[in-house]
Amino acid sequence: SREDPYDILLDDLREYRVDLILSDAPSPANLRAYFHNHFIGKIPIVLAAKPSLASTIRGLPRGLRDQPFIFARSPTTVSHQMDSYFARNHIRVRAVAQVQDVETARRLALDGVGISPMNLHTFSMSRPRKGLTIVGKGALPGLFETIYLITAAGRIRPMPLIGKVVRG
Repeated sequence: SREDPYDILLDDLREYRVDLILSDAPSPANLRAYFHNHFIGKIPIVLAAKPSLASTIRGLPRGLRDQPFIFARSPTTVSHQMDSYFARNHIRVRAVAQVQDVETARRLALDGVGISPMNLHTFSMSRPRKGLTIVGKGALPGLFETIYLITAAGRIRPMPLIGKVVRG
């Protein structure tokens, strides 16, 4: 298990140094001849915060106005969806931190720095159990993190496990 920049992972997959990539986006269209994209599913996006902060927010989306937010640059699909959500609802929030990944954002939210968008699975695995709560009444309508399994197109004998996952 590794986390490297996307382009490095794609190069490694194309050169058979890794067997698969689990990603929030399919491979780029200009490289599709080298890869197979397998849609795995989508996970709802929630807003997570310390209970003391979450309890001050009344009514979404308006209640998010001027609230402190922690944004993770990765996964990028969640970041773009949040930008669209705020624009559609004419909401301006305070970006108090922009961090590399959702785990760092989650930890800052646990420290009370602000609200962090994350997928429901990440939220449900958060420790300590009572450290974060969902802002509002659940997942944000229509916002999801997508999950793709990307494999090399020219691989003659893929790992048996990958074949089972791809075939369902």
